[in-house]
Amino acid sequence: MRSAVRMLEERPRSHGRGLPIAVAVITLVASIAASWSITQPAAAATTATLTVDAATVTGTVNTTLSTQIVWPTIPGTPNAQTRLNTLAPQMVRIHAGTDGGFGNVVLPFNVAGKVLEGGGTKQPWDFAVMDSMVNSVRAAGTVPVMNVRYAPDPMYTCTGNFGDPGTLIDQTYGVFSDYMANLVRYYNVGSFAMPQGGTKTNPAGTANRITWWEIWNEPDYPWENPCTGDGTHPILNPSQYVALWNATATKMKAVDPTIKLVGPAPSNHPSLEAGNYPVDYVPLLLSTATIKPDAVSFHGYGGWDNTQGDRLLFDGSGGGGIKADVDGLANIKSLVAQYAPGTPVWLTETNVSADPGLDPAQRAWNQFSAAWGASLFRAMVVGGLSMIHQFQFLESKQLGLIDPTAGTPLLPYWRDYYLSRYFPVGSPILLSTPSAGAPEVEMLAARQPGGSNVRVLVIDRQVGTTKAIGLPVTVTLNLQNMAGLQSVTMRMLDATTLATLATGPALVTMPASSTQTIAFTGYGAALLEFSSSSPPPSGAPTPTPTPTATPAPIVSSVAPNGGSIAGGTSVTLQGANFQAGATVSFGGSALSVGTITATTITGTTTAHSVGAVTVTVTNPGGQSGSCSGCFTYSSATASPSPSPSPSPSASGSASPTPSSSGSATPAPSGAPTPTPIPIPSGAPTTTMFMPNLTKTLGGPDGWDTPFIVQNVGADPADVLLSFYRFSDGALISEQFVPALAPGTSYADVPVNDGELPSDTQFSLVVRSYGSRVVTVVNQAQGKGDRMQAASYVGTSSGATTVYLPNVTRRFYGYDTPFIVQNLGSATTLVTASFTSFDGLQHRSVVLVVQPGRSGVVDPDYTAGLVDGTQYSVVLHADQPIAAIVNAHNETGAPVAYTTGGVTTGGRVLFAPYAAKSDSDAGLSSPIVVQNLSDSPLDALLEFTQLGGGSQQTFTLSGIGVGGSKVFDPRFTLGTTSPCHGASATCLGAGEYSVRIVATGTAAAIVIPTSSVTADAYAASAAPATRAFLPNVTRTLGGPDGWTTPIVLQAGTGVSTTATLRWYRFTNGALARTQVLTVPAGGALWIDPRTVTGLQDDAQYSVVVDGSAGATITAIVYEHFFGGGDGVMIYSGLPE
Repeated sequence: MRSAVRMLEERPRSHGRGLPIAVAVITLVASIAASWSITQPAAAATTATLTVDAATVTGTVNTTLSTQIVWPTIPGTPNAQTRLNTLAPQMVRIHAGTDGGFGNVVLPFNVAGKVLEGGGTKQPWDFAVMDSMVNSVRAAGTVPVMNVRYAPDPMYTCTGNFGDPGTLIDQTYGVFSDYMANLVRYYNVGSFAMPQGGTKTNPAGTANRITWWEIWNEPDYPWENPCTGDGTHPILNPSQYVALWNATATKMKAVDPTIKLVGPAPSNHPSLEAGNYPVDYVPLLLSTATIKPDAVSFHGYGGWDNTQGDRLLFDGSGGGGIKADVDGLANIKSLVAQYAPGTPVWLTETNVSADPGLDPAQRAWNQFSAAWGASLFRAMVVGGLSMIHQFQFLESKQLGLIDPTAGTPLLPYWRDYYLSRYFPVGSPILLSTPSAGAPEVEMLAARQPGGSNVRVLVIDRQVGTTKAIGLPVTVTLNLQNMAGLQSVTMRMLDATTLATLATGPALVTMPASSTQTIAFTGYGAALLEFSSSSPPPSGAPTPTPTPTATPAPIVSSVAPNGGSIAGGTSVTLQGANFQAGATVSFGGSALSVGTITATTITGTTTAHSVGAVTVTVTNPGGQSGSCSGCFTYSSATASPSPSPSPSPSASGSASPTPSSSGSATPAPSGAPTPTPIPIPSGAPTTTMFMPNLTKTLGGPDGWDTPFIVQNVGADPADVLLSFYRFSDGALISEQFVPALAPGTSYADVPVNDGELPSDTQFSLVVRSYGSRVVTVVNQAQGKGDRMQAASYVGTSSGATTVYLPNVTRRFYGYDTPFIVQNLGSATTLVTASFTSFDGLQHRSVVLVVQPGRSGVVDPDYTAGLVDGTQYSVVLHADQPIAAIVNAHNETGAPVAYTTGGVTTGGRVLFAPYAAKSDSDAGLSSPIVVQNLSDSPLDALLEFTQLGGGSQQTFTLSGIGVGGSKVFDPRFTLGTTSPCHGASATCLGAGEYSVRIVATGTAAAIVIPTSSVTADAYAASAAPATRAFLPNVTRTLGGPDGWTTPIVLQAGTGVSTTATLRWYRFTNGALARTQVLTVPAGGALWIDPRTVTGLQDDAQYSVVVDGSAGATITAIVYEHFFGGGDGVMIYSGLPE
């Protein structure tokens, strides 16, 4: 199947999976016994009576339930690896392709070549992504099935974009077969000689050996390939597929004769091409292959369009539905009996629907999925299928088993978990008699392998007039010939399960009787177990009890939520389902555990590096639960206060004049060329990361990003600047600034930096030696009315989870690409999980980012996202990362803003400035709140007039996990109706400070925008006693130049005294000290033009201290009065 990321881009189909005309071409030669046939429409029953004979065996269960992964998203999704481990499928299919963007290219390229979807050049034989996926499968203790979906991009004639017309270059399939042989060598031999020269070695040796290989995927479907043939007929017709198979299988087996091969994996059987060729894929492969497949594969989904009704998904309509899978299986088994007796048949892709969009009726993940999946499983068991590979483990709710954002199980996860445990391979199938008046109440009964317990699956799949609901029925189940009955239990998979997805369906004890009554309220599946004290009929030993899922631990909070990097902090974890013997990890450092109860764990932290960490509790049984960012390690020693220097710094920092670009960004031009000297020895005092720097990106008037480095310590600092190019991660320039004096700043303007290439994008790492530094970046492009400006601050510590509250795709003209920088020491896979504000759309993409480098995701060009939609995004990685969002709108007067990713949220957030204008074109400040906790939350927004005064409050209710909601002051609360005048649902015009009080951990951004300007900043979750403001200006560049007011907000409910020290940019001299009162609940606006003792056309760094330990939050509101989008905001950097 083309995964969701691609299918949303596909051309409309004239037909879908279960193609009616294809099914009609071939006369099926086998029928299914009436006792288990797929039923046709019938009058709904309100009661049904089912009978099971425990003494009569009719067959054996040979069907295994499995799943698959498509992209390397497991490492970056909370609890995903744990959930896969717990599911414990016997096999996991790796659906390896090249779609989904540069970071999602799973297949190694055989030569360097362009990635057709997303662009970029992929170097040959890069196994990093594929290895990551194999590692995820191996970590679950299971066996990978490597499905090589198609040939890698360089083997095709199309060179433009994924989906363009074209075909395979080599029609003899020698290049592809050699490629596949090298894949076998890499995993099963441990290395191979690359055609380009040299040896490619698997770092795991042969530990990740792969036995099962599926050659190609859906050869009958043109749009599965990077090139689409002529768009009507596939690249490989049946005879071409067999020719490719013969060439490839021979070379693969020559490398390792013990491997097992699977194929041909058509999108249906009969395939979409049935009738166009004399013989279809399956019969031609079985009859003419020189090496027969070790398993025959085909695909089958219930439907292909969310508009299709429930009846079609069950029974089809001339094709499709479970009925098509049953018929396809029967025909394949007849062909196997003729050409390759004993060969197993696999269904390597299936789900409720192949439509990648979220079904408005939610059938793929609500009670309908329980009935549909159970009905399919039953039919495949009785039909003799060997393997079901559900599509897929981690995707949207439409296609996945777990939630792509939170990693919590969906109902299909528990369905497959328990079906595989109640009916394992080897279970004797028992005679069962359905109710004559209720053909859509289905049943499967089997005895526990080697035991006497009887398990019964009862399914209510009665179709009503409303999608996804089904019809109620009361079932009487009679178990006959059951000796020694001791107890009866039941698990119900239905609408009630949706409330217990974290722990799964409850085990209910029923009366110890051979007659049971089961009341269905609609679609659902019941799993019953009748336990017996009698020995099994064969005299085999009494089996162990049926596995019961132990609830995973839940970590709700850690108190205190921070401590020293040296360890030694006494902490208390609150949560649920903790067990004696549990272990606790704080970002990989073990907690010295004291006491454990079911809801509380106490202990003492051990040493860890600076930063927020994930706290994980693992019970003795292996189940674990985590709280991301719930504890932050900080330096045990506070940095000293900056001391002013009476003389210019040795660096000769540039004088404060406007940049030569004409945009007069608030950073000096003419920055000196840093002196190249040897890199200092020892560990740096500070390492600052800036994800995005540019030099004339887009042309001479394109984006240029001056940045400022401020020494905020007490001693001189040597500063090393490392510039990494975006396109390939290469280190382009290293520059050295010696002896930056305390309190002074150094500025670099890329347009004046001769060492940097033009029209280029960089990530920057700044290392200081001898004293602490902070950084700020001012991004600008254009001139006059076409100027755009945006600002952000560098970061010294990232996190493995980063939150982006507001990311849009073509939303009223806004494009919001975000840039992710790897702050760690090893290459990382970054998973970006998108959730639409309405909670109905989900999408995940993956970036591969080297240490210090950056990667970018542009929503406007990310397949699977929908135009006109706002999303929240959660980034997960196994290395610390930082991120910024660069939003811009070119539809009218061009505007732009930048916000930094949020690494730590809070229950109380502070936003010093927001505004609402009476004019629709004036300045107003939408506020977006994102839920960082593990349950829905409400957020109370308190608006206080700037300077103190009256207050208005509004509530955003029911913000979903990982999701966002927006308060837009232009509109009546909860609507898009413009409002004017203060009321309970409308914010009055004015300027405000904002405090946000949430019922769980939250993050927020404030976006002050007008018709000609835009800027944004993140609300603070942790006001500090000190804030550094590296760049503050007064009429820099002339009377209309940059002036940058400071907005201070008190971090407590009482008025606060704050001391501001203004240091000259060039020499660090103290120019002015102010002592100001910040009002209770409000904020103070400080315009440098009104501060006595400051000079015009001058630049300063400012340090703000709250008195007597009082906390403050600060932003700098940078304003250029010379036209265009001359507004940008950055947040003060806390001590």
